[in-house]
Amino acid sequence: MINSTIKLPWLLTLGICLSLPILSSAKEGSYKECYKIAKQIEEINTKRKRGGSGKQMDKWRKKRHQLSNKSYAIKCRKHGIIL
Repeated sequence: MINSTIKLPWLLTLGICLSLPILSSAKEGSYKECYKIAKQIEEINTKRKRGGSGKQMDKWRKKRHQLSNKSYAIKCRKHGIIL
């Protein structure tokens, strides 16, 4: 019979190895999707440079932040699109 002190680390290692594909399976965006996000952010930046009311500037800033987070989540850096 296997010693329980040896069995536990082996089971933990096996569990970690089996769960890695699940943990790293974040959705990756296509180049087209990432490019679209980059263009939207570019348009928002242009609008913000032109100025607007405080309320409108806040809306654009929040939208840009949402798009930037989405870009990071779908790994757009993989396509060389860095925002």
